[in-house]
Amino acid sequence: MRSHDQWDTTIYSDNDRHRGIKNLRTLVFMNQDGVRGRGLSELDPVDITSTEKDGSRRHLNGYLAISYDIPRGRAAGYMPEMNVLCAIGD
Repeated sequence: MRSHDQWDTTIYSDNDRHRGIKNLRTLVFMNQDGVRGRGLSELDPVDITSTEKDGSRRHLNGYLAISYDIPRGRAAGYMPEMNVLCAIGD
């Protein structure tokens, strides 16, 4: 998703006033129960892996877990930082 201070792929600052984020873009938004259910605390570092249709895997390391009002079992993050998780063919 895009942050408040972003237009298309141009990022004007690391702030997102809509979501209360300041000076940070390498994060993953997760449901609060999902954060706790994985034994994590707010701002704990996490590694993210996606599995493509062809079975290949893509990774991002050291992103920070942020509790957010998002459905349980879902995660979200900023683009273009997370684009690497999506294969062109998918």
